[in-house]
Amino acid sequence: MWDRYVDGQAALFEAGGNLYRERLAEIRCPALVLHGALDPLVPAFHAQAIHLGIAGSQLHIFPQGKHNIHQRYADDFNALVHAFLTRS
Repeated sequence: MWDRYVDGQAALFEAGGNLYRERLAEIRCPALVLHGALDPLVPAFHAQAIHLGIAGSQLHIFPQGKHNIHQRYADDFNALVHAFLTRS
């Protein structure tokens, strides 16, 4: 399974690497983008591209966060999500 994943990622990269950018403008619902600035798996430009591509979205960066922001910063993460979901 890992080999197929790596092959798929290589093919995606060779095809230009775009999975989502041109479709972000189609999203019409409120969106909250949370990202860890030190994430070794997902570079920060992805969070920024998503935020800029979705009109009215909110972006929160955890400056010392990695890929596990939902665990390492659980209280802050949950508070942000709760505030986002319960805003009027």
